[in-house]
Amino acid sequence: MADLDPDDLSFLSDQGRKNVIEEMATSQLIAYSLRSPSTKTQVESIHHQLSSLEFHIDHTKVILKSEDAPDMEVRFVMFKGRDKKNVDDDRIPLPNPISIQSHAIINQEYQVTEMWKEPDYCSWEQWLCHLRDIFHCQNVKLFFKENGFSRFSVQSIQELFNGFNIIGVGADESSREDLVELLETFKPTKDIRINYLDQDILKLIPEDLDFLKFGKRIGLKAEELLELDSKFIEVLSSKIMEVGAQGFIKQWMKMTSNVNLEFLSLRYEKKTFPQNGEERIIAKIPRRVLSKEGKRFRAVVPESTWAYISGAYELTRVDGKMATVVFEQESDVRWIKFYAHK
Repeated sequence: MADLDPDDLSFLSDQGRKNVIEEMATSQLIAYSLRSPSTKTQVESIHHQLSSLEFHIDHTKVILKSEDAPDMEVRFVMFKGRDKKNVDDDRIPLPNPISIQSHAIINQEYQVTEMWKEPDYCSWEQWLCHLRDIFHCQNVKLFFKENGFSRFSVQSIQELFNGFNIIGVGADESSREDLVELLETFKPTKDIRINYLDQDILKLIPEDLDFLKFGKRIGLKAEELLELDSKFIEVLSSKIMEVGAQGFIKQWMKMTSNVNLEFLSLRYEKKTFPQNGEERIIAKIPRRVLSKEGKRFRAVVPESTWAYISGAYELTRVDGKMATVVFEQESDVRWIKFYAHK
């Protein structure tokens, strides 16, 4: 869809205008909603609701994304040409953006659009209220990149998102102390992505999560996995050997751990994966071998992974719930993936 001016829609009926707005890409919706109070109201009226807004924060910029809108990426630049090596040690309030751009693929073309409207939308408070209104969304996830959490004042971030539900947090390069502060301050309820783990941090991870991701610096152990309660768990550097993996499967089948789990991915470097690991892990576990050509396999396992799978097995839990465990290998990497299903 080409870029639209307000005059382009003014000649349309109310229904015609609504139809055009409903077909806009998410980034176009934002741009159109900024043009006037009337266009903002029009966008609000189509009720394009997002389940959450993700803010990816580093030293120089904030990138807005949403799982519900893969075509949306808005970049709020706070510093231009700033070298993070020369940043002061003291934390500062999160600065207002000095430029805002939308990066999106529209009609199969990568487009960069300036989104800037002074003086009405030059502060974070104004932008957050605007995004909340047009997307009918108060759920927020805060993901800090490149020590971004240690750069900005925690109090300023708390005040900025006051009134929003902070359901997810993450930090990919934070210290242990910063990570503890992050979890204790925001108390996320649905989504956690971290790069450090010990028993104290494990106690700060709540139950009934939707998504839990451990970075490459965490060598998750079997006993730690059994303590987690999340629908999706992704481990980028697993240290769970065959006995631990087998124990996890057996306890899941008995409903003594991870009962809410829907998907698990354990990633191994080839040199850390046990020799003959697949055979040793699956041994003595009641299972059904699945063919990669079979309907039961293809109904569960994403097609993009079929070429890398060396083995697939179907399990049955004591309550009748099913799961498919697959073993993947690609170059120097190995995976164990677990799909729970009906």
